[in-house]
Amino acid sequence: MTEPVNPVEVEAHILRLAAEIETGADVVSQWEEASEEATEAARQAYDLAWLNAEGLPTERRIRAEIATADLRTAAQVATLGFKKTKRRLKAAEDRLSAYQSVLKSVMQMYGASGSGRGH
Repeated sequence: MTEPVNPVEVEAHILRLAAEIETGADVVSQWEEASEEATEAARQAYDLAWLNAEGLPTERRIRAEIATADLRTAAQVATLGFKKTKRRLKAAEDRLSAYQSVLKSVMQMYGASGSGRGH
């Protein structure tokens, strides 16, 4: 991708990033909800498995951990997905901020040279 060199190109990049951020916010929310639901499901399943297990407390804990391993893994995957999408959204926000700074500089440059003013 070539870097923008005039205000119109910079503004186009800004609009694309703004759309990406809007979509990204929805994706982050979906991952967050999935993470919370999966974590709660794993916790409830663990508690139930522990209550229904036989043996000493340590044995019950181990049995419950074994019985709920898949649910806990699913919760961890959802949490990692949430964290990753949050980082990607933050990166897009940082790029947007950078392009806004570039736009300001480019506008000043064009203003100083009188370019684009019909001269």
